[in-house]
Amino acid sequence: MSGGWQATGPSSPAPRSQTSSSARPAGSDYDPAELAGDDVALLIYASGTTGKSKGAMNTHGNLAFNAETCVQISALESGEPILAVAPLFHITGMVGHVMLGLRLGTPMVITHRFHPSVMLEAIRRTRPAFTVSAITALMALADSPEARTEDFASLHTICSGRAPIAPSLGDRLEGIYGAYVHNIFGMSETASPTHLVPRGQRAPADPTSGALSIGKPVYDTSARIVDENLADLPPGECGEIVITGPRSPRDTGTHPRQRRAPSPMAGSRPGTSGSSTTRAGSISSTGRWA
Repeated sequence: MSGGWQATGPSSPAPRSQTSSSARPAGSDYDPAELAGDDVALLIYASGTTGKSKGAMNTHGNLAFNAETCVQISALESGEPILAVAPLFHITGMVGHVMLGLRLGTPMVITHRFHPSVMLEAIRRTRPAFTVSAITALMALADSPEARTEDFASLHTICSGRAPIAPSLGDRLEGIYGAYVHNIFGMSETASPTHLVPRGQRAPADPTSGALSIGKPVYDTSARIVDENLADLPPGECGEIVITGPRSPRDTGTHPRQRRAPSPMAGSRPGTSGSSTTRAGSISSTGRWA
């Protein structure tokens, strides 16, 4: 499965490798670093759901590619504020807030810690246009006794991840926010988003679990559901998800004993289990993911 999500820009908007350097600041006595796309930019530590926590070596190329992906997902115009709900040390906050803001040169609305009252005040004051958040935070905002429907009128794109969403919950949140909450899926190991329910589409529900689909692979991304022998499984079968594309990290693990050899498919195998595909190409996750 690849190319299930159609970007509004070119199929490969961000180069997989590029060299950049900064001009020497006035009065400085150091040489600017020469950076390539495959140089490590961040060590983002996974939650350790499927074992010990490991640091994903996200490269400058990974982050540049996914920053452009977030531009397409958010439909933001330069100058429209981003509501930073996710922690900035988490891959969602780093890419969906920080990298997106840097890419567009647009404001980012930051509060000290998530609290519905504080967040609602920030929304009323700054009128953000986009956010991506855990579904629990979106529920807390929607259920706050201080929330008013008009508070959320400026949010034209809302994405949610980290946990399955039941259709009834999705409908309830849409009634409060006035915008459809799009499922999005990504991991520390992939520098975040690999799958999305595209704008203008609604997620199908998995007939077994009842959870809404996490969507289709974004551009230049392939996803396969495989068994323990890495053989492809047919639609409707549960297995492990294997993802390939420009977002795959250089390595996982900051200690030689933690690092694993590349898989035979040279993609990310983060331990996401309980995933199945539909014949339309959408993926449903029926279990936890790392």
